[in-house]
Amino acid sequence: MTGLDWKGMIMTTEGDLTTTEKGQNFEKEVAAIYEALGYKVERNVQVKGHQVDLLVTRSLAGARTITYMIDAKNRSSGSVGINDFASFSTTATRLFLDGAITGAIMVTNADFSQIASGQALDSNNLRLMTINELRNEIFNPSEALTRTIIDYEAREINAEYIALDAESNLAHVIG
Repeated sequence: MTGLDWKGMIMTTEGDLTTTEKGQNFEKEVAAIYEALGYKVERNVQVKGHQVDLLVTRSLAGARTITYMIDAKNRSSGSVGINDFASFSTTATRLFLDGAITGAIMVTNADFSQIASGQALDSNNLRLMTINELRNEIFNPSEALTRTIIDYEAREINAEYIALDAESNLAHVIG
């Protein structure tokens, strides 16, 4: 049986697909959402020796380019647990410390275990999202902007920012 997905692509029903095909379709959907949010998307890339489902980049006006590693986890049943999170976290941390990414996001069509969710809360650079939360960002740009600001404010460069006060600088030059 075939149907149309949210982007109008012809697809077979989930029952007709292998687990690998379901995972690939889920990854394609996640990629399409990031493209809709204005990111440049690369699928199945090697980054510093690590296989990454998606590498998404976007330039922010007045700021640097942000690059996120995206791990797409499709589940037929159950939740994404601590083992999946630990592998994701290890890879993301290495790539972050190497300067290859500015953050990492794991997206799933299921739920996250309490332990995995708790571990993610302890990190400024890692985020867990359901596909529905990601879809909602398309329709709520203020939330996406707020998240970008929060991510930027958590970065070391933000602590080094020096506010420029034009009036006091001008007085110093003139005076």
